[in-house]
Amino acid sequence: QSVTRDGMVRLPAGGTVNIKGKTIQEAITLMAEKIEKDYGLIKPQVSLAVVSERKRHAYIQGELARPQAIELPSERKLYLAAALAMAGGTTEHADYSQIKLIREEGGRETVQVINGTLFAKTGSSYRGPELLEGDVIVVPRVEFFAVTGKVEKPGIFSRKDTGVLPGTPIRLSQAVAAAGGIKSIADPKAVRLVRTDSAGRRVVVEVDYESALEKGDARQDPIVEE
Repeated sequence: QSVTRDGMVRLPAGGTVNIKGKTIQEAITLMAEKIEKDYGLIKPQVSLAVVSERKRHAYIQGELARPQAIELPSERKLYLAAALAMAGGTTEHADYSQIKLIREEGGRETVQVINGTLFAKTGSSYRGPELLEGDVIVVPRVEFFAVTGKVEKPGIFSRKDTGVLPGTPIRLSQAVAAAGGIKSIADPKAVRLVRTDSAGRRVVVEVDYESALEKGDARQDPIVEE
């Protein structure tokens, strides 16, 4: 027979008993006590054997060589770093610093952001969290943005180029700094942030970059999106 997800098993003599979290010997003892108490049998002989174990899976997706459902081993723990390796590692466009672990706890979905760059840090034994049944791991695509015009190094940049820590928004001043800063001939009061909104419309935001730097005016230092 199958053991239910919450650990209930039906006894041959009738009735049920919960063996969740028990070893085989502990489950045998619990079953024998239940039968003796409910049916008056003296020292009933109970045997128990696990014929097969229910397969448990975690799901890994996103910028990976082989996104897949990963079977969780029953005899050992599986940590995030090992799961990423089982999926063939990440693609060249993966943002390894923003790996998301989505987990259901108490009927509520939680999202944890993990910095996977720590896995490869010299001397570090960090392997990330242990994966549980039903976990979903998402490796996102790195956020790219372009800096053009009168800057020292126009081009395409990512979070790694800015040095901004994972989980922290990238500001316009940090994006410009990644491009080497503005040139002396540039007009710092006429910087433009150009993006496409959710409706597909082109939006242009005029920024006084000078106020952002000299006065620390956050209104003139907007968050940069992909």
